[in-house]
Amino acid sequence: MLRFDDQERTLSLGVHDLLDAGPRGGSLRLQVAWSSRMRMTAGQQAHTMWQSSRAEEDANFAAEVQVRHRILVGGWEVAITGRIDGLTEIGPPVSEGDAGGEMYTLVEEVKTSPWDALRLSDTTWVDFPAWSKQVQLYLHFLVAAGHQPHGELVIISLVDGTE
Repeated sequence: MLRFDDQERTLSLGVHDLLDAGPRGGSLRLQVAWSSRMRMTAGQQAHTMWQSSRAEEDANFAAEVQVRHRILVGGWEVAITGRIDGLTEIGPPVSEGDAGGEMYTLVEEVKTSPWDALRLSDTTWVDFPAWSKQVQLYLHFLVAAGHQPHGELVIISLVDGTE
């Protein structure tokens, strides 16, 4: 939600306020013949199942992580907030034969699609510009906070559950 204070010269907005600004880009449209309530419910269920599965397999996994980034723009203090679907710290391998590696933060942004696995297999991150930009914003925020992040866009088919 966009909020501003002229006297304090502050602006608060969410990641989606940035992503939704301007004309839409890309060539794909994710139109579906479901009611928006049904689509939202199916998407929330897929997110919850995915987050539960990730938490079971990774003790470091955190879901719905709030992020806040501050920046000065033209004399205004701008605060941008968002919520990362999944975040985990990945460390170097621990087994004897593995080469050492650096710690990094893995950002996982989950989206759902009405397309099946076959249709999704023909797409790349370029086909989902707003979703890709959302991951890029989160990565930028984490770099500014001193992390070494990597990002993944996870698309889950609402038709067959394929990731």
